[in-house]
Amino acid sequence: MMDWGSYVVTVLFIRAHKRYGVCRGVRLHHRPDGIVEGLLIELSQEGCRVSNVQSSGFAIGDTVVVEVPGGPNLTAHVRWQHDGMVGLRLCEALHKESLSELVTRCRRDTQAICLKRA
Repeated sequence: MMDWGSYVVTVLFIRAHKRYGVCRGVRLHHRPDGIVEGLLIELSQEGCRVSNVQSSGFAIGDTVVVEVPGGPNLTAHVRWQHDGMVGLRLCEALHKESLSELVTRCRRDTQAICLKRA
């Protein structure tokens, strides 16, 4: 029997677009009668991640509309779903300016809420 020793394997994920951390309550419109609330926690030009989703009724490929209060509605497809989180790929990529405005809005609104609690 041969001893192959130990090898360290580094897995490098190269993403096409930078992801931005945000914190904004959203509503996911799923199917004609299904609306689920969640927390938008990451946003990029082509996708987003929503946590605190109380439904596991999402299937890969399902179409959802992400309703961002004070922002645009984003149509997306479910890429993955587990442990109360959903990964979405936007049907139309956001322009850099639109992405910047949305990230700023999501972060500003969160800061205002935190300041009110203090």
